[in-house]
Amino acid sequence: MAFAALFSGRNAVRTVLVWIAFTAAQTTFYFASSWTPTLLLEAGLSSRQGISGGVLFSIGGVSGAVLLGVLAQRIEPRRLTGIYFTLAALALVLYSFSLGALATALVVAVLVGLLLNGTVSGINVIVPIIYPAEARATALGLGVAVSRLGAVLAPLVAGFLLQAGWARNRCSGSSRSRRSSVRPRPSCSCGATGHAPPPRCRRTSRRCRRSRAPRARSEHASHHRRSFP
Repeated sequence: MAFAALFSGRNAVRTVLVWIAFTAAQTTFYFASSWTPTLLLEAGLSSRQGISGGVLFSIGGVSGAVLLGVLAQRIEPRRLTGIYFTLAALALVLYSFSLGALATALVVAVLVGLLLNGTVSGINVIVPIIYPAEARATALGLGVAVSRLGAVLAPLVAGFLLQAGWARNRCSGSSRSRRSSVRPRPSCSCGATGHAPPPRCRRTSRRCRRSRAPRARSEHASHHRRSFP
């Protein structure tokens, strides 16, 4: 009876929309929570800084759920959850542009965790409100079960994207390219340093040796003439 009520009349549209919202929120949350340290590491930050970003994301998530509970006393839950959803999307866009700067990335990581976890918590709050009493528990349970598919697939999809170099080329490649562009180049001098020259300096070294050979022969001939007038 409760299951049939989920797909009768207007509840059918509600059920589909709840499943979509649940899946989108859970997929994004688990994507960000699972891969925040790795994304920061790919952006050029250290391992310790990446772990710090993951911890701050979790702290933001706890704060987001608590803040939602406080705000829900004053703002209608459906409107509040919509605000959380919109701000979370904007925060994710900002996060993608802040990965190259440590301070900004850590601050935005807290904000992303706060808004994403608050969004998930908000959906849990509004589902019992929009369904009749006999279908509330079933609607919430099915919504959570369906959303777990996205929670499972999100880390896998993120892993495939990172393996394909997507994060380096699109999210954080600019940071690495800036650092690589200012990296000092080894000098290609003709003097002996005791080390093998880099591959790109070998051509210069060969030219140096060829330029030194005629000079050495002329100096030897001049010395020979001075010795035997």
